[in-house]
Amino acid sequence: MHIDILSERKHNQWASQQVIYEWEDDISRELNWPIRSMWRFGNVSKYCRKINCKFISKNSKKRQFEYSPHNSTYHLYFVMNASRYEEFVFENAIPIFMDFSEDMLQQIRYATEKCPVFWVTCKHIYDGLKAIGASNVRYMPFSISTSLQHIQQRPKTIDVIQIGRKNEYLHKWMLDYCEQNPSVEYVYHNIGKNSLGYISTTRGNIGEIVSRESYIELLSQSKVSIVSSPGADGSSRFGNIDFITPRFYESAALKCHLIGRYSDMEEVKITGLDRICPNIRSQDEFNQTIARYLMEYDVDMVWRKSKEFISNNLILNRINEIKESITDIL
Repeated sequence: MHIDILSERKHNQWASQQVIYEWEDDISRELNWPIRSMWRFGNVSKYCRKINCKFISKNSKKRQFEYSPHNSTYHLYFVMNASRYEEFVFENAIPIFMDFSEDMLQQIRYATEKCPVFWVTCKHIYDGLKAIGASNVRYMPFSISTSLQHIQQRPKTIDVIQIGRKNEYLHKWMLDYCEQNPSVEYVYHNIGKNSLGYISTTRGNIGEIVSRESYIELLSQSKVSIVSSPGADGSSRFGNIDFITPRFYESAALKCHLIGRYSDMEEVKITGLDRICPNIRSQDEFNQTIARYLMEYDVDMVWRKSKEFISNNLILNRINEIKESITDIL
């Protein structure tokens, strides 16, 4: 049985997606599975042909399909946009779904019913799929790529950063804190349509972050990383789900203190996030925590605090899970 990895890296170079390509590289290197580039053709049926997806109708009452025999190759594939595939059945693919909304559970179950195994990275989605009879689904949270373990330590010149998506509670509290402590530097994404500009409270506009390298460099220079789960604070735009994003893992690996807000989800306990990232509930708690983090910052101390979390969530652990599951089934 031959397995390769299908990658979107040829046509999708968005900075936030680069971590997926790092995971692909890690899996390829550890398991000796080649990476094949998947090109986007615009038409989803052509796009899916390479992984033998079969179209099904949402309105079909009878879902009876005939399949050609599996060939000798299976394709491991990180699915970034699940809605593109909700009306398809994967025939010889092993998908790893990044996330999708709760109302897609039934369609994704149909799409994956012929897969020997597939993964989702959200525990809420995993539980939902199991509840409707998906016996081939596995749960695998995000992880820390090997490349982050080899990043040279940068001087910690930025006090606090909230990179990418902002939690408005944490953002407001941090701006208030800076108003009372004007020497503290806070770097955040500038609000603006299609803007990638970042603002520093002490230096002004510091420019755009358009590459994975510049993103990692900025984060690695920061003492404190403000993080939040996308479904925290009752957000409904993520389809009634919540999960721990890669930024939590990246911030820990780059020796940042973590401070954040996240919902009371099982994933927090599974990954051990609650042991390194306080779930802030009030502005007073926020101010006290930020003040302590900045006063006590020491790289070695942060490493000692985070090393168990990092060790437990390395990509190598996830790769072992993938290998064991596929070996057991194929």
